[in-house]
Amino acid sequence: MAGKPTMEFDEPMSRYFGTTEPGAVSAAVLENGGKRMIAEFTAETDSHRRFAMWTLMYVLGIAPDLETAFRDFADRKAARDFVNRYRNSRANSLGHTVGMEVHDVRNSTPTLEPGQVFTIEPAMQIPEEHVGIRLEDMILITETGYENLSGFVPVEIADIEKTMQHRGLSDAQIKLK
Repeated sequence: MAGKPTMEFDEPMSRYFGTTEPGAVSAAVLENGGKRMIAEFTAETDSHRRFAMWTLMYVLGIAPDLETAFRDFADRKAARDFVNRYRNSRANSLGHTVGMEVHDVRNSTPTLEPGQVFTIEPAMQIPEEHVGIRLEDMILITETGYENLSGFVPVEIADIEKTMQHRGLSDAQIKLK
């Protein structure tokens, strides 16, 4: 997958399907975009990018079979665990709402309304290797759609390291007397 590794779905949705709205994708566009995405997925060698791509394909219902998609046992297990968490989630989601508490228990309305904030945070875990990756995007529902509040956060290693060289919130701790 060209570009930065990310679980932010706007970029791949737009690139493969011409929209950032999954519900707006026609069957023909899903088939054509899905073929292109699967071709790039097959050629991708970075396991994290492959997992991110496969996650989106799974959510869209076009993911290749786990045995075909992941040759490495640990990657296959991580993907299978993701599927089980997704299928067995009582909330049937890949994130949670944010409001009065960081992890609100449930959405207070049956639909997303302007002003509500929620996360998209699918996870890849390989417990045997003590590896856990969760890329979390904070989404604000607006009157005209949504805004990704965490869209500015770097995801490339070099960009993360460059950002870490700058003074941040952890350097500005309040000292209580």
